[in-house]
Amino acid sequence: MKTATQRTSKTRNFAQISFLVFTLVTMFLFFVRLTLSTPAQSLSSTEQEYKRALVNYHKGDFDGAIAEFDKIIENYLTQHSSADGYRFASTTASRDDVVMSYDKIVIVVPRTAAAYNGRGLSYYAKGQFDEAVADLEQAIQLAPRYAEAYVNLGVVKQNRGDYSGALTAYSQALKLRRDSYVIYYNRGTVQSYLKNFDEALADLNQAIALQPRHAQAYLNRGNVWFEKGDSEKALADYNQALKIDPKLSSAYNNRGNFYFYRKQYELALRDYNEAIKLQPDLSTLYMNRGVARMVQGRENEADADFKKAVALDPSLAPTIQARTIKARQYRNQ
Repeated sequence: MKTATQRTSKTRNFAQISFLVFTLVTMFLFFVRLTLSTPAQSLSSTEQEYKRALVNYHKGDFDGAIAEFDKIIENYLTQHSSADGYRFASTTASRDDVVMSYDKIVIVVPRTAAAYNGRGLSYYAKGQFDEAVADLEQAIQLAPRYAEAYVNLGVVKQNRGDYSGALTAYSQALKLRRDSYVIYYNRGTVQSYLKNFDEALADLNQAIALQPRHAQAYLNRGNVWFEKGDSEKALADYNQALKIDPKLSSAYNNRGNFYFYRKQYELALRDYNEAIKLQPDLSTLYMNRGVARMVQGRENEADADFKKAVALDPSLAPTIQARTIKARQYRNQ
């Protein structure tokens, strides 16, 4: 009987399981829920800048958003040497604050901290990770109980491969927001990257308990079960993810990888085909399907898939070459 380590190694050689992360910026733009505390007709210049920044962000004009956030931050740096702090409140905030409502909780954050948070997210959307980290850390320094800034910092660090840093940020956010399934989901995903599979399961279980219709949480929990060698639980979670969201291409891909490992190649190909229908421009899907076809001896079709994968992402060429060799070896075992 193969150990879980052997299973994992063989699977990675051919069709890697991928963990789905909430990398879409909109999932983490907690600041977009901010509401201004004064009537529109009496907005100060800072409030108007903040509102314009949010509008620009929503339009995808990240440079425009950064420009407006710059004005708020520069004005603050000119007038103040330190932040006013962070406080919980249920009363009207001052004009220098931004009010965030979460169900029955009202949180007041200094507008400058919110501006650093917003500018950091704008930098993140532009792929400027260093600038994003600097701004989000500054937002936290100004408002140490600003849970959303910790979450956003975790997202940026996660996407630049700093999983330990992301874990620290998510853990701090959970000290402040124990009711957020998104944070549990993200921390569970990072735990899986760090191979802390038991901790990953605990977090993903909590995410599902808080949001039972969270298809991605089932998908990632399935990946963890797969890594731990529990194929039946993995398959059950992949099926549940697709039951909730039949258009979740990554679930088809990962279930296809699962079937590939079990040498159920036709089922694997069926799932890869569905994934490609949903995401026809994702190179790794063609690579995975090509590997499955190569193992079956369908080399012409496999070559066509590999060419398509490389056309979409030329950096995959060395990986495909290595997997082609392994697939032929695997076929002859």
